[in-house]
Amino acid sequence: MGDLRDLLSDTLAALNAATGELLWRFKRPIPEDMLQLHPTSRGVGLWGDKVYFAATDAVLVALDAKTGKEVWSSKVEDYAKKTRPSNVSLDEMRAVWETNVFGVLAVYQAMLPLLRETKGARIVNVSSGVGSLSRNSDPAFPYRTIFGPVYPASKTALNALTLAMAIELEGAGIPVNAVSPGMVRTGMTEPVYRDPKLAAERDGLVPVGRVATPEDIADVIAFLLGPDARYVNGHDLVVDGGITAAYVTPEG
Repeated sequence: MGDLRDLLSDTLAALNAATGELLWRFKRPIPEDMLQLHPTSRGVGLWGDKVYFAATDAVLVALDAKTGKEVWSSKVEDYAKKTRPSNVSLDEMRAVWETNVFGVLAVYQAMLPLLRETKGARIVNVSSGVGSLSRNSDPAFPYRTIFGPVYPASKTALNALTLAMAIELEGAGIPVNAVSPGMVRTGMTEPVYRDPKLAAERDGLVPVGRVATPEDIADVIAFLLGPDARYVNGHDLVVDGGITAAYVTPEG
């Protein structure tokens, strides 16, 4: 079928198979014929000469971009074991950090001169709860075993970068904050929720009773960008429907 990179355009993304969270994204769509190659997939992401699918049974699957044949598969837990600090691919780590950390910094540096001249300027970075050091430092946190130096640590670094930006701009009157969404129903994660049982399970994990919509997150970002949030600065605002609050609140 030829090189997949020649067939795609618009948006192409890879999802975390356990959480449905976006891992990386490119400006390419997912052609229907590629989804049919692995019909249980949640999403797809181009990575070098391979295409990674995140399957509904929490298995990451890689297909060769030229042949479409499966070349590798692994449960998320197994993938985490292969991306420990002692054995992680430096190329893979650099690629993710290039987007999630250095890409953010590059945009910041390019736009800052304009922001300094703009009245009411605000900065909001989109982070993730998987990057929280406080939660992942807690032995009782159920997902701490998948914390690693690739995607999770890139969001940890983004949180630190957000604070550094906030400190730098304190005297300039430009608040800098981060938003950490929980599970969100987007165009890319929607295949996850086509399974009624899985969708109900996901909704059941959220204290408010449902997974977030993009509008739920966008409204919070709009708040932080608006005048009502003028006194909020250097903050990571978790928007997960109460999952974090339920986790840290003792029962009884």
